[in-house]
Amino acid sequence: MERSFASLSESNLEYFKIHILECYLDKLPSIRRTISNLINTFLRHGGMETWPEILDFLVKHLESDIGVEMTLETLNIIIEDSGNYLEENCAKFLNELIPKILNFLSEMGKRTKEERSDNLTILVLNTFNILLENCASILQDKLNSASNILVNLHSTDNFDMRYHLGRCWLTIIRMKREILLDPNTDLFLFFVPNLTAEHYKMNFISAEFFLFIVEEDYDFVEKIREKIFTHFATYYLF
Repeated sequence: MERSFASLSESNLEYFKIHILECYLDKLPSIRRTISNLINTFLRHGGMETWPEILDFLVKHLESDIGVEMTLETLNIIIEDSGNYLEENCAKFLNELIPKILNFLSEMGKRTKEERSDNLTILVLNTFNILLENCASILQDKLNSASNILVNLHSTDNFDMRYHLGRCWLTIIRMKREILLDPNTDLFLFFVPNLTAEHYKMNFISAEFFLFIVEEDYDFVEKIREKIFTHFATYYLF
């Protein structure tokens, strides 16, 4: 498809769109991955405007046990490639997708470590961060509620999950730094210990967090100075 897309007729493209979705929930993971790649190839070459119905199809399949991971992976690529288009033309899709993503994270935050699927949670966190980075305007009024949800995942000892949480937090505070002043969202408690964690990506993301603070204006840093010193002293001196 990569090489021949431009030469495909309208009828060929319509045939593809109809029949590729018939195999979407195939029982073989290798076939599902191939289908996901083909969908993204089609959209990359044809553009979102050639297949807007795929968005509703994908949102619906977030409810499917067998198709949820593939659907998230497909959505991640679509959002990264077409964020501006989605913001301008697909508000209905985003307004359906974002609550589903936040609700999933909320449910995972209520579960014990044994009950929660860490791999799936990491995938959803990645989707949420991609939404934050590429569809910022539609998420601006949801940052406080999203922050309250993310806090409930802080207790995880899975470093990959903590890394993806850290990525989400960095994106959020760059969009709305006042989140740092919220007593219910104590990010210093999350990032300070991870400066010395045995996980280099977590070290890096924590260093980025403090670099962000250092680069802020003096008045803002003064507001959080006590928090910074309290957590450093608590964690490293006692």
